[in-house]
Amino acid sequence: MQNSNTQDRIGYCLDLRDLFLAKAVAGREKDREFCMALLLHGYVLPTALLALVADMPLDGRAQKSLRATIRRWAKALRDLGHSIAQG
Repeated sequence: MQNSNTQDRIGYCLDLRDLFLAKAVAGREKDREFCMALLLHGYVLPTALLALVADMPLDGRAQKSLRATIRRWAKALRDLGHSIAQG
């Protein structure tokens, strides 16, 4: 979206799954916390995220790493006693 209210700057309205994946690839601590909060509150589902990894513009090794990251974060929340919907 871009208009006078955004001072003619472009604002992207990303799907939460796309936002999660972009932040997960970035891998910063603040991004990990944000992604885990999305998982914790059920805004994104691990199974849906894992299914989308193949569409990411990443090589096979990076996709494998991203899948492992998603699984690790979901497991960490479950290990803390949180219920994580799988989809």
